[in-house]
Amino acid sequence: MGMIVDEDQEELDDHEVSEAAAAFGLAPVYKRERAEPLYLWPECVDAWNFFQAVSTQWVAGQSGAIGLAYKGVEVVRDAWGVRRKAWPKLFSEVQAMERATLSGWSERKK
Repeated sequence: MGMIVDEDQEELDDHEVSEAAAAFGLAPVYKRERAEPLYLWPECVDAWNFFQAVSTQWVAGQSGAIGLAYKGVEVVRDAWGVRRKAWPKLFSEVQAMERATLSGWSERKK
């Protein structure tokens, strides 16, 4: 998981890192890996943003993440002021992303 950042922001970040390193007489040596673009349908943006907001709520077991801590998800829901009528759909979308993320992480381990 990560933040969605445009190419201009990445260049600005690279420039700031280079300037900070230069202050210590250093030159950063790294190759930024470019991720595939992520395109969202407009109707998916709210669910994606909410999923990113709860990305600190993963519960980990001995073999890694096992799911989201739903009490923490509810805290974010309340902080965001999600309306009661909108919650079932949003929660269903978040659970779908949760399952997809867990599946993706599981595939990486193989």
